Amino acid sequence: MRPFGHVSVVDDSPALDARALMPKAAALHTEMIFSKILDGYALDSQEPFSKPARLSSPKVESDRSTTRLDGLAPEWMKTAHGLAETRRMIGKVVIAT
Repeated sequence: MRPFGHVSVVDDSPALDARALMPKAAALHTEMIFSKILDGYALDSQEPFSKPARLSSPKVESDRSTTRLDGLAPEWMKTAHGLAETRRMIGKVVIAT
């Protein structure tokens, strides 16, 4: 690491001995996805996460899918990948379990 560099640790990382950073005067940054929620801090900043949650609802998924394959089986996965690899597909392929 270069002197005055930065190290980022995200979520559930293994234990970190920060003493190795001291001689380089490095900055250690930590982040946990749920920190704001757990501490009740700036909850309004979490609003952007509600849109993906709404878009992942079953109704929206069915509105965007054009092909549905029933059953989680290797042949359906191969078919789905084949459709995606053609690069001519419109919408989504859903493998329903």
